Amino acid sequence: MNRSLLIAATTLGFILIACSGASSGDDDLGSADDELSAVKACQGKSCGESCKLCPPGKPNCFETAVLKACNAQGKCSATAPQCGGAVDAGPAPYEPCAGKTCGDSCSLCGPNDPNCFETAVLKFCHADGSCKDVAPACAPPSPYDPCANKACGASCSVCPPNDPNCVETAVLKFCHADGQCKPTTPACTQQYQPCANKACGEACTICNPADPNCFETAVLKACDAQGQCTPNNPVCK
Repeated sequence: MNRSLLIAATTLGFILIACSGASSGDDDLGSADDELSAVKACQGKSCGESCKLCPPGKPNCFETAVLKACNAQGKCSATAPQCGGAVDAGPAPYEPCAGKTCGDSCSLCGPNDPNCFETAVLKFCHADGSCKDVAPACAPPSPYDPCANKACGASCSVCPPNDPNCVETAVLKFCHADGQCKPTTPACTQQYQPCANKACGEACTICNPADPNCFETAVLKACDAQGQCTPNNPVCK
């Protein structure tokens, strides 16, 4: 036999023997040792993670260039693993009017999209949630009600809190029994009771907080056992 051919055959034999410890990783492994190596390669790993059949530090094991991953059976395989669970679809698509109401300004380009060029035309959110460069036909908001959800005698303001063009006068205003906000003392159906819903010993004031014409004395007062607001120390049981 030609000496070159003999050397090549011998070298090929050594390579085949050395590579026997790193199979292709298919599920139909050739030996019990290959099966054990495939299982050990995926210990502590989940399905889909990359793996290698050759243990770290084993000098006589040569890893093939084929990419391998742990399959659902916990084995290191060169075939694409079929793992359970939903596939990550990536970030949700950009919605220009997400979290906005009809009439709010919007932009068609996402803030994280450097390849999108926004036009200089103003755009607004419409009732259907779309972002368009035409004036939207939104339902008009409910008129401002200064005494909405307020009881008679509660303080109020004529100007809406979100109207910068409305100037509120310095006069204190109160909700009346008819639901109007007026700068006069309201005549509410229920008379002011300083100790209403208060226990004996609790602090109280003679003046109704809704009465700007009443001046409270500096003496501390408390509710007594009879439900009266008195400056004397009450005797409570």
